Amino acid sequence: MAIGVAVRGPAGAYDAARGAARRDFGAGAVAAGRAPAADAPEHPRHPRRAARVAALAAWGLIGFWSAAAVFGPALTGDPLAVDTAARLQPPSAVHWLGTDQFGRDVLARVAAGAQYAFAAVGITTIVAGAAGAALGLLAGYAGGKVDALLGRVIDLWLALPGLLFAIAIAGAYGPSFANAMLAIGFMRIPSFARVARASATGVRAAPYVAAARAIGAGRQRVLWRHILPNVLGPLLALAGARASTALLAGSALGFVGLGAPVPEPEWGALVAAGRPYLGEAWWVSALPCAAIVSLALGFQLLGDVLADRFNRAV
Repeated sequence: MAIGVAVRGPAGAYDAARGAARRDFGAGAVAAGRAPAADAPEHPRHPRRAARVAALAAWGLIGFWSAAAVFGPALTGDPLAVDTAARLQPPSAVHWLGTDQFGRDVLARVAAGAQYAFAAVGITTIVAGAAGAALGLLAGYAGGKVDALLGRVIDLWLALPGLLFAIAIAGAYGPSFANAMLAIGFMRIPSFARVARASATGVRAAPYVAAARAIGAGRQRVLWRHILPNVLGPLLALAGARASTALLAGSALGFVGLGAPVPEPEWGALVAAGRPYLGEAWWVSALPCAAIVSLALGFQLLGDVLADRFNRAV
């Protein structure tokens, strides 16, 4: 009965009862020969510390390769310069990452290839994000038959093999970096559309949306001023996660010769060009491969950080 009164009474009574119970428990623990356990913190620091480390790693990797893309060509020289007398030289003081089969500096080519990497991520994300957000907002806000029809179209779209479709498009219109990236972006539209649709469906019933309709706001104003800002968070988190897969898909198309034309220093093409020399000159393929993995890891960590931040905000 006393405990029930303490719980239901004012805050002072509850705190007194809680302190008495804690003292009794501590005395019993000391009498038994063991120290009383400390209270667990309400907000453990380890997940936050891990999130900060992940954010630092993501921005560090992305920042490093961004600097390489911007300043690398000016600092490392011409990535297309040929020197047959210096072919397949190992890393040294003259060529920090060695040379390839034509004597071209691998460091200069990897740094210049970062431009293609960020262009691949940018093109695919803009195409997929813009078109996917528009379709998802339309389906989620309209509801009814429009939502059902677009939902079935998106489901069929997702059933298509994305990379094979991109290979078919690139093969039909000729090997081109732009064609390959547009094809990859086209196949990523459904994933953005589903996230936008789910978010818009939850937001359209919010009180502030109903209030906007009540004061005479049109459909476009409601979509752009009230629904879209609340959908951007999940879309940005998805864009960060999909950036890594876009990079890997673009490198895969470059590896099979459907990306940037030879001799452009695209990372996938660099890996393919050094494949015959893995036994005697491993650095020609290994170093561009390491660049792909590190930048993809940075984008993946960025996607996780954004998702965690927006989930906490929600």
